[in-house]
Amino acid sequence: MRTIIGVAAACTLLLFAGLGLTLKFDSRPAAPEVQSAPVGAINSGTPLLELSAGSGEQEAENAFFKAEPHLAGGKRDFGMINGVSLSDGKADVMRKLGLPAAAPADEQLSSRTSWIYPGITIGFDGDQLNYILIPKEAGEVKVGGLTLPVDIEAWKNAFGKPDFEAEDGFGYVDANGMAAKLFVDGSSGKLTSIDFFWPMTSE
Repeated sequence: MRTIIGVAAACTLLLFAGLGLTLKFDSRPAAPEVQSAPVGAINSGTPLLELSAGSGEQEAENAFFKAEPHLAGGKRDFGMINGVSLSDGKADVMRKLGLPAAAPADEQLSSRTSWIYPGITIGFDGDQLNYILIPKEAGEVKVGGLTLPVDIEAWKNAFGKPDFEAEDGFGYVDANGMAAKLFVDGSSGKLTSIDFFWPMTSE
C-alpha cells in the first residue's frame, strides 16, 4: 500500500512540474505591434516620406520634390492661352470670352474666320481652332500656369534657346507638339505678336 501511495505522489509531482514548464514556455511577451501608414493617407496621394517623422535628410528631400522647376529650357505647355485651349471649338470660346468685337472672314477661304477680342485674336477653320494670336499691345500673356510679358528677352529667359528660327521670328515647341512663334519685325527687330498653334494644321 505504501508503495502505491508513493508512486501516486511521484506521478502527481511530475504532473505539476510539467504544467509549470508549459506555463513558463507559453508565457512569452507579446510581439510589438507594427504600425503601418493609414490607408486613407496613402490613397490620397500623401508622400510616404511625410507619413513618418523623418530626419533632416528626409525633410530636405521633401522640399526638393515640392520645389518649382526652373523654367529656362524646361517645362513648356502652350495648350492653354489666356484661358482658351487650342482644342476649343467656337462654342467653347463663346462661353469663355463672349461675342467677339469683330469676326472677319478670310478673303480667299470663307471657312476661315478671325475672332477679335481685346488683347487676343482667335483664328478658326470651320469650327476648329487654328491659332491664337497675342499682339504686342496686350503686354502679357497667360501660358498654362505662367504669366509672361509679351517680350523677346522675357521669353528667352523663360524658355532658353529657341527650338526653331525663321526670317520673320523664332519659336518654341512643347512636349505635346504645340508651338509658340514670336513674330519679329524685320526692319526694327521688335516683337509684333506671339502666335500659338499646331504646326501640322497651321501655315
